[in-house]
Amino acid sequence: MAGLARICKMYGRMKVGSITWVWDYATDTPVHETDMPIGSERWKASEAKRAALIEGEQP
Repeated sequence: MAGLARICKMYGRMKVGSITWVWDYATDTPVHETDMPIGSERWKASEAKRAALIEGEQP
């Protein structure tokens, strides 16, 4: 799972066979795409955390 996590964190998502994994920034883990559909509360929390990380990286 370490390789999957590394790739998902770097690119945001990864497709393995017929399963798509996405990176959950809130929990810092890869999750199955159906567990975090776009627009869900989990997705919103992840996007908020991602935005905060991006803002923190800029000078």
